[in-house]
Amino acid sequence: MHNAKSWSVGLLAGAALVAAAAATPAHAGITYLTQGRSVTGSAHALGDVETDTKTASDFGDFSGDVDVSIERFADRGPDLEPNGVRASAHVSQLSQLLPTGVHTTGDAVLDADDDFEDGGELAELSSLLTTTFRLDQAYDFVANATSPDGNVLRWRFQLLRDDGSEVFSSAHGSAFEPVATGTLAAGDYTLHADYMGSVVFERAEFPYTASLELTPQDGGPGPSPVPLPPGAWPALVTGAGYAATHLVRRRRAV
Repeated sequence: MHNAKSWSVGLLAGAALVAAAAATPAHAGITYLTQGRSVTGSAHALGDVETDTKTASDFGDFSGDVDVSIERFADRGPDLEPNGVRASAHVSQLSQLLPTGVHTTGDAVLDADDDFEDGGELAELSSLLTTTFRLDQAYDFVANATSPDGNVLRWRFQLLRDDGSEVFSSAHGSAFEPVATGTLAAGDYTLHADYMGSVVFERAEFPYTASLELTPQDGGPGPSPVPLPPGAWPALVTGAGYAATHLVRRRRAV
């Protein structure tokens, strides 16, 4: 009885593992080849600088957040308030390299103010995203980007083919009116979604977002099996054979 239970449990476990492996979807069609994502903030005042940078280490979701500030004061003499200078920069980025496309969103705050005629105050920031990906078939795409107008923020949202030619390139966009739509042939592409800004004697605050949605024209390859670790399949086959042999012997004995 014990042996019968052992091989029964082993056979059921092996069958369950095979079924799970066959039913688990694996994303195909889009392969990310390179990525570079970062956020940087700098604050300058009276010759001093505070800077911080966060960088994505792999292709997983990146959540970077930087907050820097600097304050300096100088005594103007008896019965007078001291002169002060302050600069600060905050920037965040949440970006994803997904089987359905690329998404990045974040917010930024820049502030630079002082009581000096020229305190050298400056606040600046950047949120940068570059990724190269490969498509194994034709994909329809929708590209969106949002940011406030004005002279504080400079931004680039650009998709390039492998030969360097542009699919689209924009410095303006709206979530309600896509930057671009169309079809991408199979091949390699590089996407840039860069935001940069700086202020002197002012404050600016803005959110930003950019996305490239990709949809396979044929509806996609669908789920595909996830390969088991080396040696797993032979072990399952051996276990199944062992179970079948013992089942035949048990029936003969009865």
